Amino acid sequence: MDPSEIKRTVNRLVDQLTTSPQSITEPDMFDIFQSLLKCALTLPQSALRSVLDVLPSAFEAETLLTLRDANPSDHTAYKSHRPALERYAFLLLWLVEACEKRRLSERGIDNALSGQVDKQKLAKSKTGKQKAKASDKNAPFDWDHQIPDVLSSMLKALSLKTDFIWTTSQERDAFVGCFTKPVYQILEMKGFADDSAIRVPAFKIICAVAKSHGQSYSTQTSILQKLQYFDHLSEYMAELTHLLVETKDLPQLADAILREISSKTFSAQDTKGPRSFSRYLVKLTSLSPRLVFRQIVMLQKHLDSENYVMRICLLEVFGKLIDALSQDEDQQVSNPPEPRTAALNLEDHDELEHSPSVPKDKEKEPHVVKLDGFFHLLFERFCDSNTFVRLKVVNIFEDIVKLPVPFPKHRLRLAATAVRSLEDKSSQVRKHCITVLSKLIETHPYGVMHGGELGIEEWQARYDTIEKELSVFDLPANQVDEEIRKIMQDDASDAQTNGEENESNSQDSGDSTIRDNEIPTPQCDDTKEKMTDSQSLNSPSGKPGKKSRPTKTDMDAAAVDQQTALSHCDNNVLMKLRLTKKYYSDAIQFIQILQSAIPLIEKLLASKVKSEVLEAIYFFKTAWIYKINGAQSGIKRMLHLVWSTENSTVEESNKDTGAGPEDGPKEVKEVKGVRFALLDCYQELYFAPLPREAGETVSAYANRNITRIARNMIELTYHATLAELTSLEELMGVLMDRGYVHEDVIYKLWEVYSTSKDISKQQRRGAIIILGMLAAPRPNVVADNLDKLIVIGLGPIGKGDLVLAKYSCIALSRIGGSAKKVKGSLIDRNVRLPMDNPVFLKLADIIQTPNKDKGWFAMAEQALNTIYVLGDQPDPLCSEVLKTMALKVFQGPSEQSVLPDMMEIDGQTIATTNVDSTEFQTGNQDIAEERPLSSGAQVPDHQNTVRSTHSTSSSSVFTNSFALSQVIFLAGHIAVKHLVYLELVEREFKRRKAETDELKKKQKPQKTDHTDKDREVEGEELDQVAGNVEDDIGDIIAHARERELLFGQRSLLGVFAPMSVQICGLPAVYKNETLQTAAALSLGKFMCVSAEFCEKHLMLLFKILETSKNPAVRSNIIIALGDIAVSFATIMDQHSDGLYKGLADNDLEVKKNTLMVLTHLILNGMIKVKGQLGEIAKCINDPDTRLSDLAQLFFDELSKKDHNAIYNNLPDMISHLSVGKHAVDAPLFQSVMNNIFKHLKKDKQSESIVEKLCQRFRLVSETRQWQDIAYCLSLLQFKSEKSLKKLVDGLPFYQDKLYDAEVFKCFEDILAKVKANKWAKEHADLIEFEKALRAQKEKGEEDMMMENKVQKKQNARRRRQKLNAREQINEDENAEMDWQNEDEGRKDEPALLSQGNGKSQSTRSKQLPTRSSRRSTRRRDATPSSDE
Repeated sequence: MDPSEIKRTVNRLVDQLTTSPQSITEPDMFDIFQSLLKCALTLPQSALRSVLDVLPSAFEAETLLTLRDANPSDHTAYKSHRPALERYAFLLLWLVEACEKRRLSERGIDNALSGQVDKQKLAKSKTGKQKAKASDKNAPFDWDHQIPDVLSSMLKALSLKTDFIWTTSQERDAFVGCFTKPVYQILEMKGFADDSAIRVPAFKIICAVAKSHGQSYSTQTSILQKLQYFDHLSEYMAELTHLLVETKDLPQLADAILREISSKTFSAQDTKGPRSFSRYLVKLTSLSPRLVFRQIVMLQKHLDSENYVMRICLLEVFGKLIDALSQDEDQQVSNPPEPRTAALNLEDHDELEHSPSVPKDKEKEPHVVKLDGFFHLLFERFCDSNTFVRLKVVNIFEDIVKLPVPFPKHRLRLAATAVRSLEDKSSQVRKHCITVLSKLIETHPYGVMHGGELGIEEWQARYDTIEKELSVFDLPANQVDEEIRKIMQDDASDAQTNGEENESNSQDSGDSTIRDNEIPTPQCDDTKEKMTDSQSLNSPSGKPGKKSRPTKTDMDAAAVDQQTALSHCDNNVLMKLRLTKKYYSDAIQFIQILQSAIPLIEKLLASKVKSEVLEAIYFFKTAWIYKINGAQSGIKRMLHLVWSTENSTVEESNKDTGAGPEDGPKEVKEVKGVRFALLDCYQELYFAPLPREAGETVSAYANRNITRIARNMIELTYHATLAELTSLEELMGVLMDRGYVHEDVIYKLWEVYSTSKDISKQQRRGAIIILGMLAAPRPNVVADNLDKLIVIGLGPIGKGDLVLAKYSCIALSRIGGSAKKVKGSLIDRNVRLPMDNPVFLKLADIIQTPNKDKGWFAMAEQALNTIYVLGDQPDPLCSEVLKTMALKVFQGPSEQSVLPDMMEIDGQTIATTNVDSTEFQTGNQDIAEERPLSSGAQVPDHQNTVRSTHSTSSSSVFTNSFALSQVIFLAGHIAVKHLVYLELVEREFKRRKAETDELKKKQKPQKTDHTDKDREVEGEELDQVAGNVEDDIGDIIAHARERELLFGQRSLLGVFAPMSVQICGLPAVYKNETLQTAAALSLGKFMCVSAEFCEKHLMLLFKILETSKNPAVRSNIIIALGDIAVSFATIMDQHSDGLYKGLADNDLEVKKNTLMVLTHLILNGMIKVKGQLGEIAKCINDPDTRLSDLAQLFFDELSKKDHNAIYNNLPDMISHLSVGKHAVDAPLFQSVMNNIFKHLKKDKQSESIVEKLCQRFRLVSETRQWQDIAYCLSLLQFKSEKSLKKLVDGLPFYQDKLYDAEVFKCFEDILAKVKANKWAKEHADLIEFEKALRAQKEKGEEDMMMENKVQKKQNARRRRQKLNAREQINEDENAEMDWQNEDEGRKDEPALLSQGNGKSQSTRSKQLPTRSSRRSTRRRDATPSSDE
């Protein structure tokens, strides 16, 4: 048929159906509709839309006609509509299928059941513009706006009494199926299901079918099928189930669905099914918690499911049930009955759960028992093996904590469990545990009586007070048996029962503030309110100890006193006291749990996960607001986060609560960076104004806030380390730039600093420290108050407090500005003052002021720094200061004025005070401490004054050791500062030269006859000349540094450099510890000046490092060696091994300084690594966390900087740690290698290492080395086939070592890793390799058994030979003793007989062996023969 004929046919059908809906029963009419629907894919859109309009409207009209013919007594007319209804239902079913097939085919979607259709393309379009677009011939077919009309006609048809029309269930089901099948088909499309205009009538149809047409079981089956195969319908099916229960009263259908779900079993590999069912259960619990609660026993078995998604689902169901129970109006959380069990035993109520007819029996069960059961199950899952499950538990408790019901008993357990989970391996779990602790603080129920602060001292004092009040009602001993206490209190409890019942109403009104937060017990038994043993031990007042057992007389007397007290006490008062005691006890326990969490959260401030750090910052801010002890340390610890560089962090979270974090859509949100969060935290805690009090004036309010801010800023400096002060300086600079620090606060700080009142030294120091920090970005903070700084910091107060003077010098140096040097720039942007400024006189004066405090060294260092920073020409002033102090040292003060001070400062003890000068000259070793100075030091001619004053009395020499230390220290620091000053001079010369050249270039007339080539040649010549001039300037400065500073004829430093060498080289002579420390420090500084001086005395420095017993000296030398390596890399490169010796030092500070120096030098490429990384690798497992963290950070940064650095040095590290004098134990070796191999991420590196390690097997012979190499092989990932091939090719190198159990275990681990790869399944080489390994292992074991047998036989033979030889020796010795006895007997015979028988005796003597012959025979017998 052509389109025009189709159009005429459709128009005729529309006219007939509009006129008479029953005309559908005509055969021609029905056949035409079937033909049109059969060709729906090729039918014009206009014709198909006409069919879509006419069929639902005609069907609806036929439904109305049928309803009019309804007669309760006569169903004949009612049944007469059956043919038309059946035809309409059939055509609607076919129409829906045809339209959907047409829509999907035009969009290129072959699978008609696909539920993943783009939602935007299938969105509802009701506007006229969209309808016009849909009617366009070129537009794809879309019928979503006509679906509601189709569903509406179906819904009206279901209002018919089908029992009267179709007598058999089979016929009725066939008719109803014509509606349910297209409805489910429509819902299978995600775009249709998301449209409420389509979803709502579809749900109504399903509910009507299930309730009125006997399709309950089919509805249940359909819902389960949709949950199994269509993810997007999971929550919608929960809404449908809720509608079936609430509107159609079909709870049995929902119970059957839940029982069916509970009977399912999911494996760990299932993904689609568990995710869909979990969403369904969670949504259904949100809509109808009572419905799910009835089947919770059956569903509970999924807590043990292998699939973690189902475990997550059950946990979320428990959380929503807790929420529902807590909101129940009948719940009595404030005063529940005493629970019979600690946790809900859900299995005991199985029959009640399965019986829908008795739901209210369950409601009669105490709510506290239900809650205890759910809480118990939730707490158990904190130990789940899956990270996502543990994370979901913590998220659930986050929501529970926000509920209005406090749950005081479970809050304490939750706090303790959250603290334990702060050590979880998952960062997300740790992060949310910190959030839970913060929410517990913010919502704690202990703020009703005394406000919200949680200071442990106040709460402990309150507890002690209430315990003292209750002590009159207790027996004298707290450690008596429980039975005795019950006997003594039985009468009192019985006497109080009636009184409690009669006065319950007044008690409810009087104790409301307490019972809102605690659960009172209906008894007065003190044992139920008594603190636990752990609480008593934790309380400061409850010190454990053995108490004497009370006698019977004491017990009787106590009982009488107690009865008397109880008779005079109001029952309500007694109950309130006991409840208050329990209230205080719980609060103290809660605070102690929070305090135990603070050290753990402090460690998490250094986490690499930014969101975790942000939560830790928020926790400490909350804890500080609530005044929890220990929060201040966390606030100071987070100061280091100011160096974070990122501005923001992106966090992903799941919208899908029923699925795992790796599934479902992600919600991406941007949160503040760590640096911004830190700044906001400090601004809120220290700079935010307090609320204004009632009746307070504006000026008083402002003064109060200014004083508070200034006090907070000063307190930040108390007991702060150098690292904390550095971070605080950066923080204050940023806050100053942002305008958080008001001018009035700065004025207040100056007021504290310059006050004449007697304030603590810490306050004044803190004020100038903060002012110096604020002056870094804004120098006028100090410049405007320079007079105060000179009067206080450099005046008498500063001389009395050298720490104050030191920080005053630091603040003074801020006047010059803090502009950083730009690379390549010759401009010095710092402000410099003329040398006649009074500031320099004050600085020189405070340096030269006699002082015996060791704090002088730090002050003098900062004073010299200030002189060189601010001074235009600082070298004359520093030279004068050094000369003056040297003269004072060698002239020497009187003995009486300095001897007591030196004894106190330097720690030198003298046996008696009455010692004359002769004793000092002959008997005291401290005289020799100074005498070699006159002969050993080569003093230049211009220093005759120093040389002349050196001849002093022995007592004055003894007392000048500290002063000499000061001079040596000054000389060394001046040398280092002068190097920096020479660099500035060089830069200034170059800048002036550049300005002169630029000026000459501008003033020189340009020649017009020169070509461009001539100008270019002339410019190159000028640049060459300028470059030569700059090189000359650099050479002059370098010569001055190398030859003039220490070796010049008129060099002042040339006097003290040999002096420091002599003092360091003769520690037995110069025994003063302070002098040795200063000399070693200055020697290191002198060596940074000249390469010649450094090369000459470098070995002396290493010798001091080995022999010195002072950790401070060793630390200074390590730092000095680092500076030498920067200054003279070629000299230090030859002796770099000496640097690593500090890693084996016994002192922790020396090891830390060594590691930091090596980290700086290696990462900046200043020294070359020659296999010594093994020493640094040992530090990874150091017991000190700071050292281990530094070592781990070193390898992290090294792997980032050079991806091949660790790979290239790995063989040397293995050899270094496995054999030789640096070898470590096997557990330590494995732990270190486990950390090192984490940085090998490239497959090529792994492949090469496999080959190298396999070849190493043939070069080693010790079992320990085999085990170490095999363990290193097992640490590789083996992700590529090449690595496996390298391992197989290396089998001949290690096949004879596989009999060792440890070696073979490592290869088994390798096989497990290889099998985990996808390419390794049924890999031929892998199977053969595994067989070869086992065969070689068995062969090696047999060879070892045979070797052991041979060895045993040889050992047995040797034992037998030794035994035989020992027996032969014993026999020879016995024979020799017999012969000796016979010889002695012959000597006693008469001489005559001896003469007569001389011939026979001589003959006999020839037959007897001599002693020597017997010994030789014995030795020959003891030696085994060659046959043996």
